[in-house]
Amino acid sequence: MKHTHSLTLTAILAISLFLTQCKKDDTVYNVYFYTSKDTTVVQLALYIDDKYKGIIPYISQKPTYDNDSLKNLAFSLTLSSGKYNIKTKNAYDMVMSEQILKIKNNSTSVRGKSGGSEITGKDNCFIVGLFY
Repeated sequence: MKHTHSLTLTAILAISLFLTQCKKDDTVYNVYFYTSKDTTVVQLALYIDDKYKGIIPYISQKPTYDNDSLKNLAFSLTLSSGKYNIKTKNAYDMVMSEQILKIKNNSTSVRGKSGGSEITGKDNCFIVGLFY
């Protein structure tokens, strides 16, 4: 009986320790979207989880964290940690690119379904280039 209580107590302590290690990331990230594809003919609309967010601007030179004039030309949003379905569509509602973006603990991962992307991150800021 004493051995059973000891095992139960050990299991409860192990579970408690595990649960306290699982911290939710409540960080809000500044995410800047742009395209390096000339959009003078075809504008790209940004959709996140199938919700329209705005038009992605064409920027011929890749924005960087240190170049605020270029970075501020990009379409900016704040996103919390999570997994996002990112799509760009043309004026005919045709999907031009689609990516799965994961943001977590100051890091990202991306898995492309169609088109392409480039993502760089620093601190709580990410710059996302989308193209087709």
